[in-house]
Amino acid sequence: MSTTFHSQTDGQSEVVNNVIAMYLRYVTGDRPRAWVDWLLWVEYCYNTSYHSALRATPFEVVYGHPPPPMLPFEPGTARTEAADALLRDMDEILAEVR
Repeated sequence: MSTTFHSQTDGQSEVVNNVIAMYLRYVTGDRPRAWVDWLLWVEYCYNTSYHSALRATPFEVVYGHPPPPMLPFEPGTARTEAADALLRDMDEILAEVR
């Protein structure tokens, strides 16, 4: 029997949780406490990745059309060097996670 507080009995939820945890372990690496900073990007990667069981991305299943493309970062377009470095790192990490 499954409840809201014990959803681990649902095999599908367990698989999704394991995939999200795997993504988070990969992007946080030696900074495991930084997982909260990456959760939105991990969610984006998961929801825009093709799933063979769905034969589509989760985004397409929910909204009925492909996800909008995320434009790659162009160096030098940010207002500060710190923002430029952060966006460059984000682009590299998203490419690795994909």
